[in-house]
Amino acid sequence: LGNFVEANGDTGMTLGANGMLRLMPKLVRAPDVSYTSWEKVGSHKVPTKAVPHLVPDFAVEVYSPGNRRGEMRRKLGEYLGVGIAEIWIVYPKTRSIRVYRPGFESVRYGLGDTLAGIVLPGFQFSLATLFDRLETDASQPETKRR
Repeated sequence: LGNFVEANGDTGMTLGANGMLRLMPKLVRAPDVSYTSWEKVGSHKVPTKAVPHLVPDFAVEVYSPGNRRGEMRRKLGEYLGVGIAEIWIVYPKTRSIRVYRPGFESVRYGLGDTLAGIVLPGFQFSLATLFDRLETDASQPETKRR
């Protein structure tokens, strides 16, 4: 994602799992991956605050062995509630990604699909290519559609 953003006009800031963001007072989250446009940041510089008050445009969470379904549903509700335009939840076990957007039904993508985001026009990749590079853990269920 970071490489794509840089190569396509450096339109925003990408953060990894250590990139904590204050989504609203008393709600701090660190998505596994996030993208926030420079327009939202207010400059072309990464904020110096340890936990800046920013709502990203795009967030990715990876369902890992330590996650629970209720926790992921809560995070998803928080992300949608603060207005994140696109959320991807990655399920390594089923080699799938579920995409959520405010006001729309979620859509599940699998190995035969190419996923293209709406937040970053032109950003797309093959799920088969992504998951071929990852090891899977059989303890990671996919949450059911809400």
